[in-house]
Parts: sequence; C-alpha cells; structure tokens
Amino acid sequence: MRALYCLLLICSLLPLSGCADLNISNPFETKSSDGSEVYFDQFPDVPIPRDMSVDAKRSLISVAQDGTKTGLITVEGRVDKPSLANAMILNMNRQGWNLRGAAIGSKTMHLYEKGERYAVIYYYEQTTTAAMEIWAVSYTHLRAHETVLNLGHAPARRRRPADHGQRRGRRRNGRGRQLFPVLLSDARHLHGHGRRWRRRAPAGPEPVMDAHLAFRGVGGPRLHLGVCGSVAAYRALDLVRQWQDAGVSVSATLTPSAQKFVTPLTFAALGAAPVYTAPFDDPQAPSPFAHLEPGQVAQALVIAPASAATIARLAQGQADELLACQALAFRGKAVIAPAMNPAMWSHPATQANIATLRERGCAVVEPGCGRTACGEEGQGRLADLREIYLAGLRALAPQDMEGIRVMVTLGPTREHWDGLRFWTNPSTGTMGAAVAVAAWLRGARVEAVCGPGTPWLPAGIARHNVGSARHMLEAAASVWPQCDAGVFTAAVADFSPVHPAQGGDKKFKKSDAPDGFDVHFAPNPDILKTLAADRRPEQKVVGFAAESQNLEDSVRGKLVSKKADMVVGNLLQDGFGTPDNTVFVADASGREERWAHLSKTDVAWRLLSWLLSR
Repeated sequence: MRALYCLLLICSLLPLSGCADLNISNPFETKSSDGSEVYFDQFPDVPIPRDMSVDAKRSLISVAQDGTKTGLITVEGRVDKPSLANAMILNMNRQGWNLRGAAIGSKTMHLYEKGERYAVIYYYEQTTTAAMEIWAVSYTHLRAHETVLNLGHAPARRRRPADHGQRRGRRRNGRGRQLFPVLLSDARHLHGHGRRWRRRAPAGPEPVMDAHLAFRGVGGPRLHLGVCGSVAAYRALDLVRQWQDAGVSVSATLTPSAQKFVTPLTFAALGAAPVYTAPFDDPQAPSPFAHLEPGQVAQALVIAPASAATIARLAQGQADELLACQALAFRGKAVIAPAMNPAMWSHPATQANIATLRERGCAVVEPGCGRTACGEEGQGRLADLREIYLAGLRALAPQDMEGIRVMVTLGPTREHWDGLRFWTNPSTGTMGAAVAVAAWLRGARVEAVCGPGTPWLPAGIARHNVGSARHMLEAAASVWPQCDAGVFTAAVADFSPVHPAQGGDKKFKKSDAPDGFDVHFAPNPDILKTLAADRRPEQKVVGFAAESQNLEDSVRGKLVSKKADMVVGNLLQDGFGTPDNTVFVADASGREERWAHLSKTDVAWRLLSWLLSR
C-alpha cells in the first residue's frame, strides 16, 4: 500500500511540477446550510457526509490556471466504514460519477470516473473514527505532466540486473502496486508493465456492436446484473461491456455457483462495480444492506444466465441467498434470461415458475435451441446476447410508445429480370432497422417489412421478409390498417426490368441472345404514396428520401406530393453504407431541421421523439 500511496500522491502533485500559475488553497470552506446530508468542499461534485470533517493537515489541493483542482482531501468522523462506503456509492452516482472498480475487504478502495477525471476514495478505520481519503486527478493533467508514470511514452531505461527485483525485495511489486492498474484498465487501457505505467491499445480487436443496436443514453443510467451457475456464465462478461458501451453503469451479483465458472475479479476488471458475492454473515461483506442497494441505485435488473433454482426462488419469493433477496427487494423492471438443460427447461415446474414471473411483470428472454453443454439438443441454451442486451436497454428506456403500433419498411428491393439476376441498390437497411429497434425499446409494437440483406432484429419485432417492390407493397398493405404510424425507410426500386424472354423464372443464357439484347424497365408502384393516400386521419406517415443534389427542395416537394407528415432526406454520400447520417428533416407544420453527423441510432431516436411531439 505504500507504493499505492506514493503513486496517488504523485498523481495529485503532478500539476505542481510544471505549471507556474498554481497555488495551494485552504481545504476548509464554508459548509452549506441547506439541510442536506452532504456538503461539498474543494471538489464541487464530490459529496462529503455532513457528520465528517476535513483534516487540513492531511489534505493538499492544487489549482491550475483554468480552475481545475486536483489533490487530496482527508475527512474523518464517527461513522462505520461499510455505511460510509455505501453512502458514497449512492451520492457519487447522483453527481454523475461512475464506479469503475473496487477493492473490498478490511481496507476498501473505490475508483470513480467522470469524463476526463478520476476520483479514488480510500476508506479505513481508526481507533475511534473512520477516515476517508479522496484523491481527485484529471486525466488531462496526467497526460500533460507525464513523468514518473510514463503514460503513453516509455523513455529508454538502463538495463537492470536479472536479480534486481529480488535484491530490492517484494515491496515494489506488492498488492498495492498491482491493484491500481486493474482498477484503471477498463477506463483508459492502463496496464502495469514491469516497473512502468503505459497506455496501450487493447491486445486484439474489440467486438463491434451492430450499428443499428448501438444506442447510448436511452434511459436509466444504471443496471444490475445477476449471474447464476451455468456454463454460459462467462458470456455475461460480454453483456457488461455492451451495456457500458451504451453508457450504462453496471453492478453485478455472482451466486456461489456462478463463482465456480467465473470470478468476481473478472467482472470488476471489466468495470462492473460493485460486484456482490458475500453472504450476509460474512464479516468482509461491503455492506449489511447489500440485498437492498441494487434496488436503490439501479433502474433495471437482468439475471443472465438464470438457473432453474434461481427462477424457482424468484417465483416462490424465497430470500435464502443474496441474489434472491436483491430481486425480492427490487422495485424496477426485471429481465430473466434462463439457461439450463432442455429437460429442465421444459419441465412443468420450470414452465409454471416462468409463467408466474411473467404475470408479475418480468420480461423473459427465452433460451435458444441447439446443442447444450451436456450434449443434448433442444431449447435451453442462453439466448442470443443481442436479445439480452436489448431487453436490458428496453427495461431502462422510457415506455412512451407503449400501446402504439408502428410499421417500418427497410432495406432494398430486388427486381429480377430472370431466375438468377436482379436489379437492386446498395441500401443495407441499417437506418430502418435502427428505427424499428428504437420504437421497440420505447414500448411500441413493431411490424418490420424487410427487404433482402437487412440486419438482424430482436424476436419482439414482427418481421416480414420480402423481395421485390410489389412484394413489399403487398406485405406493407396487409399490416398498415392496424398500425398507428408508418416509417418508410426502404430504398424501393422505382423501376423493375421486364423479362427479356419468356420464362422469367429460368436463367437467361448467353446462347439465347448471341448478339445481345435490350432490357425494358417498367415503373414500380409508389409504396409511400399509395399507403399515405389510404390511411385514417390519425395515422402518421414518415417518408425517407435519398438524393444526389437539391436535397432540401426535394424533401419539401415530397412532403407535399406524398402527403406525408414528415420527410427525412439525406444525400447519397451521407447515408448509404455508413454508420452515421446527416439528414434534413421537414414536417407538414413547416418545421425544418438539419441533423449533422449523428449515428443512425441517434437519428432514429430523434425521429420518434419528433413524431410523438406532433
């Protein structure tokens, strides 16, 4: 721990080594008198419990020219350490800090991240009081004052003798030295490398989330993950990463059985915090209220994988282990993703328990079919992680489209001129898929009419696969009367080729036209215009337009000619085959906006919010 103290002190003093306009400020300031349980001292967004006071002799603050404060604040008071740590988790979260790592035991440490800043809080007990050291450092200042840490650039060093580490003892390579890089590894890819600290890229390529699923900030900021004993427990680690990429802070609870497959340290290293494992009677447990904390700070509970035993506990309301207690005390939305042997899943007892949980409002992501770890075939393996990931986001998202039925057309069409060849365009359907998923996340019932090659969609969305423009019109017309809104994103071919010979289902051979041939094109029906003309007054219509020039004039013209409520347009180079989009939006009320360089998921979310506001 001495090494850790030294490192943290270096972090706090780094700005002092190179900035001429810094000064040491008085850590004591007038405490607020608003009656709250916390107050703020030198760091305006780091709360301090009101029954604790600042120790000026053990505090040191540096102020940069831009007003940024770094350094150490030490506070102490007559409080118990577990309650103090628990209170700080709750209040730091309220100030926008994300708990990225923790070391829990007789001595406790929490690492928080907020933008380009870090806060490390160290809790320890004294003779009659508990103390808390709050270290705050800006990552920008760390980069500006790379000295001892050697972040990014590692200067040449003189080669050490082979036995140097042994002769210097184990103190430099102790637990404290190893702890800090683990805590920081998720946020900044910082790794302990010998005796140096270096910033490096991940060892391999990171899995890329499908563009139409990459939503950020769609709802509540915190989700609690429960992991049960299953071979599939390791897959929960990918869920942690995916939700974090979506801007969600994740805490986790591992059952004793789950810890036989994965370790709590792995979840903590990936940024899950806190990670609960201890039973109630464990003296090393971080808090006596661990069974209540997820329900107090998280907006959604996801149990994946969920074992048959845990499902039975939840259905019967048992509270004989930590995860069951957390679920029983949880007031937010819950998602269950079972994983078990196919015979166990199909057993009437399990099905009755699942039905009970559904009746109570739990969302169930049904297991997939296939070969399970035991070698049996059937339904029981953990569902596609994309299904669980989206179910978690749906539990966090506002359900402001609940009761609304939305139809979305997406992707290209294929206009065949013989049994093999066809006329098409490069649309991927990503924009339409993002709209469909966004509407589903917000509680809508979604009918997706999908052209060839369009992206994967969750099971909760009704998918209608089509080929040609006429086939798409037939499918869309069959569901349109039951819908409240239609979003027509599909890149429908305006023309289709007339077969050059009889027998269009057969391959047209070169020998059939040795001197070449001409292809005649006939116009396709206008799906948007056709369905917009045949709608109820309360039905909303949103059209999309891709243009090569004169975008704004074209959007305004189609708004009138198609009789749409809204038209979203983009230039060909701004939308086709790209993960983001730049669009011009206009509606029938005269409102116009340009949304530049947004992800297609952000465009989809804004579009639906605009539609709801009409």
